[in-house]
Amino acid sequence: MPDSVIIRRLNPDGPETLRRIADPRCLDEVLPDSDESTAAAFVRGVRALSEAFTDYPAIRYIIGTGWGDADARLARLVHFFCMARVYRDEPVVLAENEDGVAGVALISWVEERDDNEALRQLRTALWRMLGEAARTRYGVFGETLDAFTTDEPQIHLNMIGVSNAARGCGVGRALLDYVHAFSAARPGSSGVSLNTESPENVALYRHFGYEVVAQARVSPDLMSWGMFRPNTA
Repeated sequence: MPDSVIIRRLNPDGPETLRRIADPRCLDEVLPDSDESTAAAFVRGVRALSEAFTDYPAIRYIIGTGWGDADARLARLVHFFCMARVYRDEPVVLAENEDGVAGVALISWVEERDDNEALRQLRTALWRMLGEAARTRYGVFGETLDAFTTDEPQIHLNMIGVSNAARGCGVGRALLDYVHAFSAARPGSSGVSLNTESPENVALYRHFGYEVVAQARVSPDLMSWGMFRPNTA
């Protein structure tokens, strides 16, 4: 891990923090550099992850094209993904350097978990903003990825992204090292699964010990690869 990169798991520190970050309007806040609160770190993390996924094929497939507010829609979708981890007590992992939040990884447990009412309300509000067509595409995407699921206990790397300014500085490697160590330390986890919709990422993840275990076409223009890295890699 680069000496200048610090990896930490974000832990909401009380009901007021949870209330603040659950409100999507937090994404519009002007954050002074002096604000080192957990809520501010969360907002910066959503922004960094949104930036990293601006042109990502799967995200653009879900959101659709031709929207004048595409960036706002992207941020709202990423905010929901992050809050789903928070409400389910799953890891939101931040990589920070001297410039602030440089990268984010979202981890989930493969086993089924019940959603609480707050998450259900947030999901309803999300699709109200993005529209029924986006919700349908998200459903198609999810059903396609369900075919990659196995009964083998593991953790799943939902998203991992690095801000444009921090690319090439070892931030992504530091996040992956954390995820791999997290899996190795979690009782019962045999390794880390992920899916990618970028052919370039397939070669990148293979470099880190992942192998393709499944692939499927989501749409005529979108292919997804399921990959797995055992803890013994």
